[in-house]
Amino acid sequence: MAITTIVITWTGPYRFNEACALTGPGLYLVFGRNRFGKTPAKRKLLYYGISQNRRGVGRRISQHEGESYEHRDNRWWIGRIKQPVRPTRHHFEAAEGMLIYFEEPEHNVKKAYTPPPRDVLIVNKWYDRDGEVRMRRTGVMMEISDVMLWDIERRQLRYTDLYQADYSDP
Repeated sequence: MAITTIVITWTGPYRFNEACALTGPGLYLVFGRNRFGKTPAKRKLLYYGISQNRRGVGRRISQHEGESYEHRDNRWWIGRIKQPVRPTRHHFEAAEGMLIYFEEPEHNVKKAYTPPPRDVLIVNKWYDRDGEVRMRRTGVMMEISDVMLWDIERRQLRYTDLYQADYSDP
């Protein structure tokens, strides 16, 4: 059985209004504090979502999930699928499903109990809003592995981080 391979480039962080202005298909996540109930002392991964249409992630965020997560401490990250070059609905759902199942965001309850139905390899690459590689690994980047491989036969997740090297000058 072939492995579904997906490379995602994440850019951010954005505030709510900035994220709502973005267009194009992609994934999105919100990292921060829950606006409802007690605010946790620590920020955490709250939600993943996808939008495959051209109006894109910003519209989806503003129409469906945004207001629930509009908190001054929350930050939004936008993920664009770079590989395959022309992702299908299958790729968006495979990426979202795997990230939800293994990262267990607080508010993706329905998909959190279903493991991926096939082998999936995800490579997450992190960039700031100017397109520069994020070297300082903080917040949400520390919670999500850079490389994630789900082996359906063994029912095992393998993962690693790529950016643990020391980038200081010798």
